[in-house]
Amino acid sequence: MLFITRANQRDGAGFSSLSLNPFLYHGYPKYFMRHLENIRVLILTEREEELKQLTAELAKSDLHLEIESTSRPLQFTKKLLRFKPDVVIATDLIKNYSGVEAYDDCRKVLPFAFFMLVSSDITGDASQRYSLSGIDAFMTQGSFSLLNLIVLQGFNKKHLEKNFYDSQLQTTERKNLMCSVFEHNDDAIFILDYRQEIIDLNPVAYEVLGEDPSEALIGADITGYLEKGDVKKFRSAHGAAFRGKKGSGDFTFQNAKKERRQAKINFIPIKNEDRVVTSVMTICRDVTEVYLFRQKLKMNVDRFNAFANQAPSAFYYLNPEGKCVYLNKKWIELTGLPYRECVGKGWLKAVHAEDREKLTVKLSHAVLPAEYTTTFRIVHTSGKIHTLYSKRVPFSDESGKIYGFIGTAIELTEDEKVVTADRTVTTMPRV
Repeated sequence: MLFITRANQRDGAGFSSLSLNPFLYHGYPKYFMRHLENIRVLILTEREEELKQLTAELAKSDLHLEIESTSRPLQFTKKLLRFKPDVVIATDLIKNYSGVEAYDDCRKVLPFAFFMLVSSDITGDASQRYSLSGIDAFMTQGSFSLLNLIVLQGFNKKHLEKNFYDSQLQTTERKNLMCSVFEHNDDAIFILDYRQEIIDLNPVAYEVLGEDPSEALIGADITGYLEKGDVKKFRSAHGAAFRGKKGSGDFTFQNAKKERRQAKINFIPIKNEDRVVTSVMTICRDVTEVYLFRQKLKMNVDRFNAFANQAPSAFYYLNPEGKCVYLNKKWIELTGLPYRECVGKGWLKAVHAEDREKLTVKLSHAVLPAEYTTTFRIVHTSGKIHTLYSKRVPFSDESGKIYGFIGTAIELTEDEKVVTADRTVTTMPRV
């Protein structure tokens, strides 16, 4: 390994923080060729003889080089923008334009281009000045024996620097994105250690816990905010996540404000570079409003069932395809069939054989948004026959979309007259 930071008097070359290893070039050319197939080189010099020497020396290498040159500072800047060289070789003998100025212009345009200065003096103060300015490498005019090696090593160094910079930039962007998602997520997010203690949490998490954001909750045991009945289940899901298994569950928080908050929690293991779980992220979606809505809905359904089952008439609900979705207790009493056999098309089993075909035809129009009345007979499992008067109306939303049909059926007595031809009621039945 050859590491040169000052002028090398024998070879006439100097480098600023550049490691040279000749074996990399001669021993592993294929490795570098994979990355260095086309190296763009820009040469800045006013001396035609020097340009020929540099070009001839570069031509001796196995590298695939694209070479351009210029002798004017203004053209130099334009070529930096247009050609975008990977390597810049500049002389300090250009009138009114020093090598340090050329380096500064290069860095402004191409921060990761490898810059080498060819100077008539690289000893003493000049060498120190070049090193302090940040110039990547410098060599004495006419001493170009190490040129190809310097270009290869210098390009590789800058290539690695750029890859590292891009990687760090991507990592920073990902971190910023994750921080933004973390801070502005609508769900509460907790990062927990193996003891269920809080490592970090987002603003929404404070709301779920009923705590003020100024409170120091780092290190607090999150199970202290759960209902006692959920603690064991939470610890089990948390332990599974630390073994690398994702999970989810429904939990109830009893927060600092004595409010009960229902939450759907997902447990996600967080692993380090060695794939070892170091913490667990819990994403808590507050479903309190959904839970309360479902409770109200269940209460309304229970209230409706209680009302429908106490009604003196049979009550049914058909979907748009004419299949029975709901039947009340009175229908079960009239037919003697269990509920599970009556849903769908099963309720037609109780219809009298002579009325079934006619009723099926009428039911085929159940998808139409029109109410109708009819009479038909049903046969109890004991053999007793009941004559029913039925009225059905569509159930729809504000836009007129039909969701189903609600119907009632009243049993007719012998005194209630009907026209048996089409089973149309001539005397209004009892309500």
